[in-house]
Amino acid sequence: FNTALISFFASTYRDLHSPDLHLIVVGKKAIELLGAHKAQHLLSFDQLNSNTLQSITTSITQFLMINAATYQSIKIFYQYPRTFFIQRPTIEEFT
Repeated sequence: FNTALISFFASTYRDLHSPDLHLIVVGKKAIELLGAHKAQHLLSFDQLNSNTLQSITTSITQFLMINAATYQSIKIFYQYPRTFFIQRPTIEEFT
């Protein structure tokens, strides 16, 4: 599940060390896998669950609002559930 998403991300961004690549990473496995690639991230949240979801989204939203002028677009990588057992890596871009 996580490995497929990280592989999809890595294939999209071949140069994970680009100074133009700013990452916000959510989830322990994503942090570990991106750490193995030595990718730098601005924010990371390792405890994603129903109790932390609201505080994580609030923190990310506040960060993006404060730094809105810095970015031309934001891309979100996630797993889109096709069925309970099948999920597809997906990108949503906001400009």
